[in-house]
Amino acid sequence: MPHGAGPRGVPDGSYGSIGSQVIRQVSKSGNLNFDSFSGIRSEHIFITTAVIVFCLLPAVLVIRFVYYGASIRVMAPQDQIPLATSTYFCEGVQAQDKYDYGFIYLYVFPHTPPLTLWQKFNVNKKFTVTANDYKYWSFYMNHGSQVNVSVCAQPSLRLHVLNGKDNFDKWKKHDKYDSVSYSYYSGPCLDGINGFSSIRVGSEGEYYFVFESEISVQTDMTLAFNRTMYSVSAVSGKMCHANPTCSLPLSYGSSQFILIVTNGTVQSDENVDSHWACISRDWFLGVIFVSVVLLVVAIGIVLGCCIEHGHQKRM
Repeated sequence: MPHGAGPRGVPDGSYGSIGSQVIRQVSKSGNLNFDSFSGIRSEHIFITTAVIVFCLLPAVLVIRFVYYGASIRVMAPQDQIPLATSTYFCEGVQAQDKYDYGFIYLYVFPHTPPLTLWQKFNVNKKFTVTANDYKYWSFYMNHGSQVNVSVCAQPSLRLHVLNGKDNFDKWKKHDKYDSVSYSYYSGPCLDGINGFSSIRVGSEGEYYFVFESEISVQTDMTLAFNRTMYSVSAVSGKMCHANPTCSLPLSYGSSQFILIVTNGTVQSDENVDSHWACISRDWFLGVIFVSVVLLVVAIGIVLGCCIEHGHQKRM
């Protein structure tokens, strides 16, 4: 283009003022020119900065207060449940026995204890499942555990074994769920049994044993457990008794293993509501907040300099 001439239909000498308002400009090669950003005003930088801040900071808060937030677990007697937490976000963990039974203990180990203990116990129940209803019991089991289910049901009964509360909730809503199911049909109860199943646990989790029937059923049930357990005495760690609350510190950046344990009689019908919470490492959250803000400000400054360079280059 000759010097002093503007684009087609634009008066001579007007190219610079109009060009500064152009948001997108394509070169002859078909690529975007760097100068195409010259029309972005300074307020756009602040809008972009605000959007980035409101995207990054909530993500950090969600990780801390949702994924590593407080949790309530209903635990059967003698349950052992590992707790997932972050030693970056949390400077400690706290456990609480809601009803002050004195059954809850909290452990912190430098690494995962071995699964070397086998706990054998039976749960015996007599119950009635009314028509189109169900009854269930839940237990936390580690990998390698085994349960033998014996029932005497008249006239028939169906058992669902579900891993995890989410799976149990899906089953209740008739959504798609993962289950191992067994059917026990009417027949003579020899030695008090007319149905038997042996279940071996492939992955750790809270297992729900759900009995349902379309008609009213009287049932005698025995759950014979052979559970693998963490050997809490094999690894040197810290322990506290939640009576009703207690807390233990966590080392920053470590891979410590946290375990909450109920220490009651296995025949007891009383489940325990255990509450646990992460004690925030406030300085770490502060560092993340300041770092994100400084990063966004730096991006804004660099972007502003690039835009100003584009203005000067076009003038």
